[in-house]
Amino acid sequence: MITAITGATSGIGFAATKCLVERGETVVMTCRNLQKAENKRNEIAEILHLDKSTATERMPLVELDLSSIDSCRCAAKALRDLNIDRLYNNGASMFSEWGLSKDGYERNLATNCIGTVALTEALHDCSSLKTIVHTVSISCKVAKIDQNVFSDAPQPHYTRLSNYSTSKLALFLYLSKRCETDQVDHRIVAMDPGVVNTGMITQERWFDPLADIFFRPFIRKPETAAQIGIRALDDTENHKLYRGKKTYAFPEKIQNHPLRDWFYAELIKRLA
Repeated sequence: MITAITGATSGIGFAATKCLVERGETVVMTCRNLQKAENKRNEIAEILHLDKSTATERMPLVELDLSSIDSCRCAAKALRDLNIDRLYNNGASMFSEWGLSKDGYERNLATNCIGTVALTEALHDCSSLKTIVHTVSISCKVAKIDQNVFSDAPQPHYTRLSNYSTSKLALFLYLSKRCETDQVDHRIVAMDPGVVNTGMITQERWFDPLADIFFRPFIRKPETAAQIGIRALDDTENHKLYRGKKTYAFPEKIQNHPLRDWFYAELIKRLA
């Protein structure tokens, strides 16, 4: 079994990579920084007592910058050549300040939705690929999206959490519609890891030290969250949302969102 994981060098992706390799599987670590990926591969090899040759074979590296559509397509070609069986779209970012990707999209949207979709669509007819897991977010419950979502105009009142939430809602809208239009025999599912103790939840505000004391100890560890993703990879149910130890239908807010079909069509058109 060969699983490709985006964002494999930290947090949930790193924990999932270690777990899958430990049980004997091959994990393709896709990452923007290959040197960091090499270091993380060595770290896992040391923990699992793997020699360098085995580690290289069991954890091949593929360069992937999710903020770049071209990089996503190049990575897809490499993953296709590796005959991956499963794709775990875990990689995401939360940017401190407003900015545009090289393709001209707001960076959270570019990285967390557009790039992930570009990678997935480029692999859609990959004959070996059977299962696709998309990581969504609990923040989708309060996120909002409108027809200006693709705008490159500066946002005077930018907040990192709001834009991150919008990007994750956008991804969920895409995958909900994709499940309806898919003509290939794929399992396409979503997983919501909940609030996880990673660097991403840092708000870079004065209250962060207090949050580290009173909040972080009580939220989910990356290793625990990774188990939700692995359950989503291993299971057989299709078009479902994996959250905690249970599995749910996609929320009605997603399925019946008034902009779902528009967003899907517009995104696919922009990636054509």
